[in-house]
Amino acid sequence: MNTAPSESNISQLPGIPPAPRRGRKPGARKEGGQEAAIDLDKIKDVIGKRIDELVNLYKAHETAGEDLSTAVKKAAEDCGLNTKAVRSFVTARAGKKFGKARKNCEQLSLLFDEVGE
Repeated sequence: MNTAPSESNISQLPGIPPAPRRGRKPGARKEGGQEAAIDLDKIKDVIGKRIDELVNLYKAHETAGEDLSTAVKKAAEDCGLNTKAVRSFVTARAGKKFGKARKNCEQLSLLFDEVGE
């Protein structure tokens, strides 16, 4: 006979605290941070009608990511730059953090120039 405790009663053993209860994950939030009510009646109607579009957008996103990676790698190789540097530059240029990225690069360059190895 197996006397090992099962997972269901392991927290009932002396000295072992009960396992935390698993709650449901929070859903979407309304303005002000309040959790939005999930409308079970609309899930199948809304998501069911949009699922093909959402899947196609996801696949296009994957393809675009692969295309971007290939293009960045090729551009870096063509001019002798590090791929990571080109990707970082493209990411900064495409986003809203170009000024911050530029400042970080200038400071890093300053450290290399002034402190060196």
